[in-house]
Amino acid sequence: MRENRVELRRIEHQVERSGDKSSNTYTLPEWLRERRANLNSEEQIARWQRVVDNLVVAGDSRVADLAD
Repeated sequence: MRENRVELRRIEHQVERSGDKSSNTYTLPEWLRERRANLNSEEQIARWQRVVDNLVVAGDSRVADLAD
């Protein structure tokens, strides 16, 4: 599961840096849905939620149902 943690950290960084452009990702919403069940710690859950929230703010309606 370390691989998921590293991937999620890298993706969070990229989404934060990309701003509005991050809403144009093609496969990220599906990847986030697939990884949700594999989150093992509060840190991973928080990081995953920040990615989702940043995408929603950037205008990606495909992940709106994942936002809390």
